[in-house]
Order: sequence, then C-alpha cells, then structure tokens
Amino acid sequence: MLAALPVAVLLFDDEGLAYANPEARRVVELDATAASSPPHVEAPAVVDAVNRARRTGQAIDCELERDGRQWQVSASPTACGQVGVVITDLTEVRRTDTIRRDFVLNASHELKTPVASIQALADSLRLATERDPARAASMLESLEREAARMSQLVRDLLDLVRLEERTGEEEPAEADLAELVRTQTTRVAQAAAEQGMDLRVDVPDVARVAGSPGDVRIVVANLVDNAVAYNRHGGTVTARVRRAGDEVVLEVSDTGIGISPEDQQRVFERFYRVDPHRSRRAGGTGLGLALVRHAVRRLSGELQLDSTLGQGTTLTVRLPPAPTSVAAPAQPPPP
Repeated sequence: MLAALPVAVLLFDDEGLAYANPEARRVVELDATAASSPPHVEAPAVVDAVNRARRTGQAIDCELERDGRQWQVSASPTACGQVGVVITDLTEVRRTDTIRRDFVLNASHELKTPVASIQALADSLRLATERDPARAASMLESLEREAARMSQLVRDLLDLVRLEERTGEEEPAEADLAELVRTQTTRVAQAAAEQGMDLRVDVPDVARVAGSPGDVRIVVANLVDNAVAYNRHGGTVTARVRRAGDEVVLEVSDTGIGISPEDQQRVFERFYRVDPHRSRRAGGTGLGLALVRHAVRRLSGELQLDSTLGQGTTLTVRLPPAPTSVAAPAQPPPP
C-alpha cells in the first residue's frame, strides 16, 4: 500500500534506512539496487530530521530543496522505535500561493489608481462648481473616464475568474466569429481613424465556431483593442477570418511597436504590460491577453503569438467550427 502512495515515505530503524517506497527513492535519489542493505540517504535535511525526532521523541518538520523543487519533510517517532518520514512536494502549492498573492497585490494597485483619481476629481469638481463653472464640464469628463476604467477592470476581473473556474460539461453553443469581428472592428474604428490607422477587415459572410458567444467576444475584443492601442500613428490593423481544414482561424495583426522575445514569454500573464504607461493612457487593464488565453482554452482552441520588435505583432487563434458549419466565401470589396 505504501508503494502506491504519491508521496515519499521512508522508515528508519537503529541501523539506518529500513524502507523507502518508489517515490521516496526518486526524491532522495536512492539506488534501487541497494535494497539488500541499508542504502545511504543523500539528503542531509532528511537525516537531520530523523536524528532529531529519535533524540527528542517528537515530530520534526523541515524543508528540502532539490533540483529547483521544494519539499516538506515530516519525521515522527513510531511506537516500535522506528522513525517514519513523509516527504511532500510543495512546489506547486508555493507557486500557486505566489500567483495568488501577486494577483491580489496587482488588482489592489490597479483599483487604487482610478479610485484615487475619482476621489480627487470629485473634490475638485465640488470647488469648481462654486468658483469656476466652466471647468466643471472638463472635470466631469475626467471623472467619467476614470469610472469607466475602474468598471472595465472589475468586468475583466470577473470574466477572468469565470473563465478560470468554469468546469464540467457545458450546453452546446456556437458563435458567428465573422460577425463578432465586424462588430468589434466597428467599435474601434473611430479610435483607429483618430490615429490615422488603416483598419482592414477580411472576413467571410459567416464563420460559425463552437463555443460560448461571450467567450468568443472576449477573444476578438481584446485582440482588436490591443492591435489599435499598441500600433503606431498611421499604422495598419488587419483582422482576418478564414477556414483552414477542420479549423476556423482568426488572425489579428498590427504594424506597431512589436514585442521583444523576453516579453513574449510573459505577455499572457495577468497585469503584465510591455509598455505600462502607454497601456494606462489607452485605458488598458493589463488583463487582455490573460483573458484571451483562458477564453481560447475554454473554447478548445489554440493561440499563437508572432512578433518582431519595432515591426508589429500577429496573434492567431484556431477554433473548432460549429457542427456542420462551413465558412461562407468572402464578399468582393466594393468598387
């Protein structure tokens, strides 16, 4: 029974190691051929915990680090004079704790900024209405902008939690990817035009994909938003949908600032920004690509990033088509 446990278990008697299950032999690197005699344990932390437990008659806990992993060692005396040791891998637990702690810190910081702005603007607005009514309208616009930013951050946080926690089978659903691309590119058309950008849309009449329309909208909206926000003045944004074999492919590309190879490893992390100042000026929450990654996973799709610093970025999403759906041919451009 001990041999089948997923944790490392060892038993020590007066002569040394009396038993080690397969997981223990892996963790402390015991020689499997040494079963006929007590093998030497190459783990000083384990040996020290055993000696202390035998000497004090009490349970001893310590930690062991090996090959970049962290382990908890618990040594306890037994009624028959042996010392039992259980070694548990803490690496994933610690990593999860770090991610959660960083998430709370980042979320608190991101919420603190617009809240502080709203409070300051509210105080200034009260004085302006009394002394300088002409400035009141400008302050109201700033107040609305900060409130909208905070509202968007809260919505993104709720979407992220929903995408991360959703489990089990879901009701069959489908979405028209082509229509969502048309809708989202129309939404950002004015912002793109103000920056002199060329916004190009190449989609079929219909391109149905399997999955929640809300999740597909999250993917399209955030990719289009990023392509505009991180583009250069006078640049080009292209959103394209096509059928490739048994997949429906969405490509959103820009000719903007691009992403360095180092940043490409982290852009899908929550609150990670390649250019924090530019992102905040554009109203970004730092959650866009994290939302895209989780939504694509929920849609059983694939996500690919291709970027060259200073030249632009292309994000490609491959999604399963809705059952029996076929993307309609694209309409020719107007003369």
